[in-house]
Amino acid sequence: MFSGLSELLRLAARCIFANFLRSLLTLLGIIIGVASVIFMMSVTAGASREILKEMEQLGLENIIINSREPTDDATATERPNRVKHYGLTNKDIEQIRATCPDIEFVALAHEVRQEVWHGGQQIDARVLGVDPRYFATLRLAVASGRFVCDLDNQTRKRVCNVDARLLDRYGIVRDPATVRVNIDGVIYDVVGVVEQPRFTSHNRKVLATSGKVLTVYLPERTALQHYGTQTLFLPEVQGVEIDVDQAIVRVRRGRSVLAVAGAIDRILQVNHPRQDYDLIVPVRLLRQREKTQRVFSITMVLIAGISLVVGGIGIINIMLATVTERTREIGVRRACGAKRRHIAYQFLIETTTLSFVGGVIGACLGIGGVHFVAPLIGWTAIVTPQSLMLALGISCAVGVLFGMYPALKAARMDPIEALRFE
Repeated sequence: MFSGLSELLRLAARCIFANFLRSLLTLLGIIIGVASVIFMMSVTAGASREILKEMEQLGLENIIINSREPTDDATATERPNRVKHYGLTNKDIEQIRATCPDIEFVALAHEVRQEVWHGGQQIDARVLGVDPRYFATLRLAVASGRFVCDLDNQTRKRVCNVDARLLDRYGIVRDPATVRVNIDGVIYDVVGVVEQPRFTSHNRKVLATSGKVLTVYLPERTALQHYGTQTLFLPEVQGVEIDVDQAIVRVRRGRSVLAVAGAIDRILQVNHPRQDYDLIVPVRLLRQREKTQRVFSITMVLIAGISLVVGGIGIINIMLATVTERTREIGVRRACGAKRRHIAYQFLIETTTLSFVGGVIGACLGIGGVHFVAPLIGWTAIVTPQSLMLALGISCAVGVLFGMYPALKAARMDPIEALRFE
């Protein structure tokens, strides 16, 4: 059996290479289809990894609530010289903590809307007064020194953390422990440098960075003691008062995140009819983006499948012509004792071998294309064994499916008529 199969494979290879250019042109559809399948599956796998990495930066067990100015704030037009009060309140935070038992903790952040100076140089950075748990919640890491801690917060020490890129951008080459920054006349000692988080633009928007990439972190109570929650803008007597600029809710159990988010949303809807907050649930964002990615992937694979169908039509067309050209050969084989199934196997193996060769070429082109394009789009190329096996399996299936009719046609030929064929 195996010797017969190997003989059929050798015969198929001879037939393919005897008409190499014709075989190559026939395989174009298969090559393009398989390359497209590998490329799309690899891009999808890379995109899925990037999406997961992006959401993990925000924390899949976190719920992020940002204060924002309501778009229909009548106070701003009716009383332009007054302080506007909007966003999360301390009452909201207390109610959330009391209502949702699955909450592990709530890390608060207060934005200090003051200028930052180092020596005589102004620094373009936002200032956040944060709960010390804020760093672990967003998986931030310290490059040198330490994070501001609970003791700093409780004693309201004048210390801070700064982003590593802040030192580089402003040419601060001294030991960070000797660096001091001035925020509205208050001097702070830098006790640690935070590794610059590689947040995407989407994540920066979620974290409400106000377009500023660099951040100076103060202990929460220190920030509240020196700057409070109200900011005035002179010379006009205008300002804003926000109790809590950002709250990150950590949920104990990952499966409870959506339920807790629903409860928080109901609380805030009652307390904030003006919708002066944004509720972001990374798990929900992940599911939405994965759903969009799946639709995109299915669409792309279907488009690639069209190329495979076109390739299959090319195979059936060329094999019908080949059967006609080799009619006399078929008659001789039948006269020598070959049965119909032997003739069918011969042509079926030829079409399968032809499509498999096209699949291998297409797989090589697809892998090459992925590694060429991945650096351009900033994603890691992920070519999985499953995608290769699927692509090659599809190419072989196309060969079998579209080679069936020519093989049956060859097997059903009358041997006497075949021998008379000129």
